Amino acid sequence: MNMKSVLTSLCMIGTACSATAQQLVDVHAHNVLPAYTSCVARHDALLEEGFPLPAWDEESHLQMMDEAGIACSVLTMPAPQPYFGDAAECRSVVRSYNDETAILCARHPSRFKFCASLPLP
Repeated sequence: MNMKSVLTSLCMIGTACSATAQQLVDVHAHNVLPAYTSCVARHDALLEEGFPLPAWDEESHLQMMDEAGIACSVLTMPAPQPYFGDAAECRSVVRSYNDETAILCARHPSRFKFCASLPLP
């Protein structure tokens, strides 16, 4: 085998390897949904973590993933926990978050996974 053949073979192997390379998984992403934001706003806790909750939508998140080369995002509910002294309200908000996020994951099964949230305390 001459040098040109070796280099050509290496280039072909490199191309094949990059086509099957492992893609990135974002294991810490938050989806900020309307029912959650509404609850936190009602209790004047939008800045409880020291910074405002970001605007979030499905299409923008998918676009960011594509631009960053992220194959899949694992979603979790943002802080703060939506408990403000009313356990029933907290259960309702957390249930809504889990249900809406499950629907989102069903629409994009290869792009989104999520960790279900539990109402605390």
